[in-house]
Amino acid sequence: MKVVWTISAWNEPLLGATVQSLLDSVVDPHFSFEVLVVDDGSTDGCAKDLPCKVIRNETCLGIGLNLNTAADYAIEHMGADVVGVADAHMKIPAGSVEALAARALEEPCVVCSASYGYEQSSKFKQYGAYLTWRKRDAVASKWMGDKWPKLEDGSKRPPAAWGQVQVPLGAFYAYSAETIELLKAPTGRLWETVVGRWGFLLEPFSIKALLMNVPVYVSRDVYTRHLYRSVNPVQRAHREKVNNGAFGFSSVLSQDTFDNYTRTQGHPPMHKWCITRGGIDRQEVEDLIKRGREGVNRPWTPEAERALLDSFPILDAAGGKQEADPISLGKIVLAKRDKMLRARAVRRKAIT
Repeated sequence: MKVVWTISAWNEPLLGATVQSLLDSVVDPHFSFEVLVVDDGSTDGCAKDLPCKVIRNETCLGIGLNLNTAADYAIEHMGADVVGVADAHMKIPAGSVEALAARALEEPCVVCSASYGYEQSSKFKQYGAYLTWRKRDAVASKWMGDKWPKLEDGSKRPPAAWGQVQVPLGAFYAYSAETIELLKAPTGRLWETVVGRWGFLLEPFSIKALLMNVPVYVSRDVYTRHLYRSVNPVQRAHREKVNNGAFGFSSVLSQDTFDNYTRTQGHPPMHKWCITRGGIDRQEVEDLIKRGREGVNRPWTPEAERALLDSFPILDAAGGKQEADPISLGKIVLAKRDKMLRARAVRRKAIT
C-alpha cells in the first residue's frame, strides 16, 4: 500500500520539524510512505528545502481548499491508497502512520489519533469529539477529554482499541482513496470549508460522514502531541469561520432543513448569528448559501437530516451545561451508532 500524509501550511515555523517527525515516525523500512505539503503562499520560507513533495500557492487560499487539492494530488499523481492529514505543528510518535493507515483500509471510514498535550506530563488528553447544538455557535463539536467517567476497571480510556466518535478532532487522521471518493460524491468536495483561509470546520464534514454511514474511529493507543499557537495568525479569523460555516452547512443540508435549523427560533438561528456575531452582510450570507447548494446531489433524505440534528444534545450559552444528565462512557465510545448519536457526553475539565 502507498500512504501519503498531507499538510497545509501558511507561515508555520515548526513545519520542517513536523515533516521530519512524520518521516522519522515510520518504523517499517518497507513501508511506502511520502509527505506532501501544500505551501499556502507562505512568506516566511517555512516550506523551503523540505525533504518531501511541495505544492506552492502564490496566494493564501485556505486550509479546506488546500486539503482537497492535496487529497486529489496524492491519489492521482502519487498513487496513494491512503491519504493522511496532519497539522503543521505536531510531534508524531513512532508507528502512528502505519497504525492509522492499516485501519483506514479495513473499511470505508475516517480514523484519527487521540490527542495529548505536547509535554509528557500534560493532562490534556482527548479522544475525539461529538456534535452539539450551542446557542452561541449553532452546530458545534465538543471534545471528549480527561474528565470522563471511570470504567468498571477504573480506567478512563476508551474500552477498545478503536472507539467510534462523531468528529475526528485530533489534527492527525486518515482515510482511504475509496473513502475519499465516497465522501466527495454528494458535493464534489471532500471538505466543505473552502471559502475562507481559516475556520477549517469539521462539523459539516462530520455531518456528511454520519449521513453517509461512514464511521469515524479514534485510536485509544495511538496519540499525537500538539504544539499549539499562542496567537491566531489570521486577522478576522472568526469572520472566515462564519463564512465557512454558512457555506458548509448549506452544502450538506437540504434547503428546508437548513432553513428550519438556522432561521427559526426552534434551534440556534445560525443565519442571524452569521450576520450579528460574524459581522457579515446579509446579502453575503445569502450568496454563500446559494453557492453552497450549487451542484449538490445528496443521497440522503431530509428526514435523515432532521433525525440526526435532533439527536445532538443542546448546550447553554454560558458554561456549556447540558440539559440532560450525561450517560456512561461505555455508551459513548464504541457503542452502536444509534446509541452514539443520542449520547450525552461528559464535559471535559477546563484547562488553563
